[in-house]
Amino acid sequence: MTPRSPCSVPNKVSLIVCSALKKSYRDILRKGNPNLSFIYLKGDFDVIESRLKARKGHFFKNPNVGDAV
Repeated sequence: MTPRSPCSVPNKVSLIVCSALKKSYRDILRKGNPNLSFIYLKGDFDVIESRLKARKGHFFKNPNVGDAV
């Protein structure tokens, strides 16, 4: 048996970040992916808003958190 370098080991984990707020969106993503997991991030409105506003150079210029909460 020979040691494997990390690059030669197949990657079996992927991370995709998206809102997928609607159940119908999550159902589409689940199709054909039995091991798919969703992580729900919950936070206080003021904390989330302040973090979004503090981002530098982010495409999300004027965050309107109220639409997503």
